[in-house]
Amino acid sequence: FWSLLLVAAGGCLLPAIPDLVWIVLCRFVIGVGAGAAIVAGSLAARQGKYAALGLGLFGGAMQVGAGLGLLVTPALFGLFGWRATFAVWGALALVASFLCLWMLGSEAPHPAAAATRQIAEAFRSPSLWMIGLVLLGTLGLGQAIAPWLAVYFIRSYGLSLQLSALLGAVGLLAGMLFRPLG
Repeated sequence: FWSLLLVAAGGCLLPAIPDLVWIVLCRFVIGVGAGAAIVAGSLAARQGKYAALGLGLFGGAMQVGAGLGLLVTPALFGLFGWRATFAVWGALALVASFLCLWMLGSEAPHPAAAATRQIAEAFRSPSLWMIGLVLLGTLGLGQAIAPWLAVYFIRSYGLSLQLSALLGAVGLLAGMLFRPLG
């Protein structure tokens, strides 16, 4: 709940002051909240007998969110301008945080298992490095490149913002199907 609330706070406050330092600060708050939400979500997704499928569905849901954001943002921008566009995404995060609180409010938090290993051991683990590289190539890099595809299509081919965003979102939305498959 708190991580989503941080995303919502950054998103709702972002259009308040049209200053680059303010916008970067709000995006930093959004990033911290999103990072915490990803960690919490991935921990919740790996519970139970079908942990691999749960993590795949979680990754696919992240791809859907990024794809829809890339797809819908240009339309919102065209209709309402940049401030209202950011306010809409902030309000959506606020709604999501309260839905999370409402849906998970009655569940007791699962106690974390005590860590017996040192963090230095994790950095020396070849399998953790390999998993990190796989996630970098399949999730992180894809989500970082897809929004820039829209800019590439606009500048290189002169396509409209809406069509360029649609083309960039296709890869992210396809991830919704391919992530759960492994």
